[in-house]
Amino acid sequence: MSRNFVHLFAAALAFSTSGCQVPHQEISRTIDRPKPMENAELWRQVAHNPAKYVPRQLAAGSPTGPAQGKWIVDPQDHVAFFVPGSTCGGLSPGVWEGEALKATNPYSKKGQTLRNVRTMILRWPLEAVGNALLAYPYPVAS
Repeated sequence: MSRNFVHLFAAALAFSTSGCQVPHQEISRTIDRPKPMENAELWRQVAHNPAKYVPRQLAAGSPTGPAQGKWIVDPQDHVAFFVPGSTCGGLSPGVWEGEALKATNPYSKKGQTLRNVRTMILRWPLEAVGNALLAYPYPVAS
């Protein structure tokens, strides 16, 4: 292999592994329920143990079955948020779904732990190689 190819490969590897990522950005964290929920003013709690929330603007006693929308359930603590299938309170179903997803954990505790471990195991060697290559003094053409 030519020396230029090795340098080009090393540079490409360094750029692909270092990137503009925040370290451990993909690590999933458990939502802390005792803390105030982001945009809590959008939701009204309608059940306890496990907690269930509906949009505050949804009329009391409104049906919440599959024909009217869907429930997003946190796999760790089973807290549920109802996402209406039509505009409610001036917000589209997509916005309601985004708000519900922000308030729920995407994975069970076991799944989250496995995902975090896998991410760290896969990322560490790539970051180490990328950082080592970035520290390597490349010759500059004059």
